Amino acid sequence: MGELSCKTKIIIDGDNVGGLLSGLCEATANLSAEQVAMLTDDKAYPIIKILINMEEEAVKCQNLLLDAIGYDGPRPRFFK
Repeated sequence: MGELSCKTKIIIDGDNVGGLLSGLCEATANLSAEQVAMLTDDKAYPIIKILINMEEEAVKCQNLLLDAIGYDGPRPRFFK
């Protein structure tokens, strides 16, 4: 595939993931009090664990892209 195709695929997939997560955040922010009450630990923690893993994977993607283009400057430190 390579080059422009890879660039395009990264943009499309990244935008898809971003849109899904943005929708998840918006939907969660707009939950009613009754719906929030349903977010017990046993229901919410699996979602939170997945989101933490996704956050870590997103940082990996960011670093892989920066490595691929030869960037050697400072990077934020999200994880220890």
